Amino acid sequence: MSAYTHKNVNISDIILDIENPRFASYFERIGKNKASATQQDVVDYLIKYESINVLSERIKEAKGLHPTELLACIKADDKYIVLEGNRRVCACKELYKKYSESYESEEKEFISNITTLGIIIYKTRELAQPYISDKHIDGVKKWESIEKSCYYYRMFQEKKNSNNALSAEEIVEIIAKQTTSKKNDVKDCIIKYSFYMSVYDALTSEYSREELIDTNSFLPLVDRFMKMLVGNDTEVGLSLPMKDLIYVHSFLTDNRGSHLDKLYLSSLP
Repeated sequence: MSAYTHKNVNISDIILDIENPRFASYFERIGKNKASATQQDVVDYLIKYESINVLSERIKEAKGLHPTELLACIKADDKYIVLEGNRRVCACKELYKKYSESYESEEKEFISNITTLGIIIYKTRELAQPYISDKHIDGVKKWESIEKSCYYYRMFQEKKNSNNALSAEEIVEIIAKQTTSKKNDVKDCIIKYSFYMSVYDALTSEYSREELIDTNSFLPLVDRFMKMLVGNDTEVGLSLPMKDLIYVHSFLTDNRGSHLDKLYLSSLP
């Protein structure tokens, strides 16, 4: 039996995915509770950081989406959540909002083309993972390192919470198979993301989250040595384990006001 079906649906019935690693990682870094995140929060992020305006112009020029690029979704009540294609859906929604009342024949044509969109409906998120992995980990629209690591980390936590009997290594192996990724790459990404967010959260005691968001442009540079830092290098490696994934960074201040940084590994209660 096929893991998915095809369907044409109205654009108003398609919603953006708050669980998407792009948004989930961003919401964590700004301290926003994912449960309170709205569709508008996702739209604001995409417009600010993901060049939606540029994509919108391309869609307008092409008079719609390319027919070979279907959107991958799952059904949620009477709506469809976008698992793959959030940027395209956002761009189409913004175009529809701007031009749907237009009387210009050219604009009416492309609005007609984006009012109903072709989608692939997967039965579960898990069944869609291989396709999403192909698109964003090794595909044409790769996630940034932080987004890729967030993707693996969230899969790890979801599987851990749903089955406490599984060991960390078993979960990593399951994720590697589902995403057709290398086991060591999955493990490294999970540890890197845990370490990164622990340090990031600690830094919020010294800096505002708005200031820290501005450091995102340095993430590719940081990632060059992150694997070595969290690994087993005899000189600089921290040899962080997979067990609990809670790495606490605390600031200690001496009498002169200078900061002494120390790293601790904590365990779950």
